Amino acid sequence: MTLALILMVGFFVLSLIARTITRKDFCALCASVTLTWLTLLILRFTGAEVDSLVLAILLGGSAVGLMYYFFSGKSDMVQIFKFPFVISLFWAISLVLLVNGEWLRDLGIIILVWIVFFTVYLFYKNDRLKEIGRKLIECCKNW
Repeated sequence: MTLALILMVGFFVLSLIARTITRKDFCALCASVTLTWLTLLILRFTGAEVDSLVLAILLGGSAVGLMYYFFSGKSDMVQIFKFPFVISLFWAISLVLLVNGEWLRDLGIIILVWIVFFTVYLFYKNDRLKEIGRKLIECCKNW
């Protein structure tokens, strides 16, 4: 964990400096987390001992951040796909970390979730499915 904390602080400071120099508007926190897990992932694949839990936490945080970034400003109807999107990212992360050998079964579950959510999306005009769709959209808005 110590290495991850040092990397995050260092990358955060570097990101703030880069924002000032380049005058580009980007999230220094997001950049520092992403650069930290990228560094840890590279270290892991080159044989260094890296805490898998810390790496998974950072990757999961980036997955959620990416979901919020991707869906910000999109229409309410597109918001229905937040859940399938984020679990797809979590599944991809588990593949990268080689956490689970059941990737094909898990892929089947993810495909099924996408089909269900896409069906709700397609038939949103139906009163019964419209209520389900509205609840899916509002799950992340009204808390």
